[in-house]
Amino acid sequence: MTFRVPDGVHAREVDRDLVILDSAGDRYFSLNESGVVVWRRLSAGGTVDEAVADLVAGYAIPEGTARADVEAVVARLTGAGLLVAAG
Repeated sequence: MTFRVPDGVHAREVDRDLVILDSAGDRYFSLNESGVVVWRRLSAGGTVDEAVADLVAGYAIPEGTARADVEAVVARLTGAGLLVAAG
C-alpha cells in the first residue's frame, strides 16, 4: 500500500524535525527525526516496508522495532488525515 498527502496539508523540515500543517483544519503536527524518515518515504509514494527498511538502515534498529514505529506513525498520520491511502 502506498500513501499520498492530501490537498491542504503542507510539511516543512525544521532542523531535524518536521512540522506538518493541515490548513483545512487549522492544526499543526510535528515529527521527530525518525518520523521525518518515515514521512519522506511515505509522502513520496513509498511503502511501509520501504520506510521500515529506511529506519533499519539509518538507525541500526531491529526490524520489528522499526515496523512498530512505522505503523505507529502511519496510524497517527492517517488518523489525523495527513496521509491517505493511494493504493
